[in-house]
Amino acid sequence: GLLIRAHVIADRDGTYPLALIALLTWLPLTGWLLVQAWRAREPWLPAIGFTISILVLLFIGRTFNNYYLVWPLTGAVIAAATAIGAVSPSASASSPAPARTAGPGP
Repeated sequence: GLLIRAHVIADRDGTYPLALIALLTWLPLTGWLLVQAWRAREPWLPAIGFTISILVLLFIGRTFNNYYLVWPLTGAVIAAATAIGAVSPSASASSPAPARTAGPGP
């Protein structure tokens, strides 16, 4: 795999350095996602950040069990539902009502 080609482990049966890989990749990514969600103050960004973080953690953890896909998919559904809810009210508020003219009608 990738780690054998990168000479991180010697063979497929070698010890997998999950803690080191998580510390160097997943933890900084998750921290960055948290900061971005905090700065943006959008209600759907934490759900997207959760989804990306879990997907990366599952990738580096070499977990190919279908059961674990439920968590990232749950995050994606929550993010989509929250984003739709956040966009709908602001879209109607941003479009001004048509101006009415005073005077006789047709």
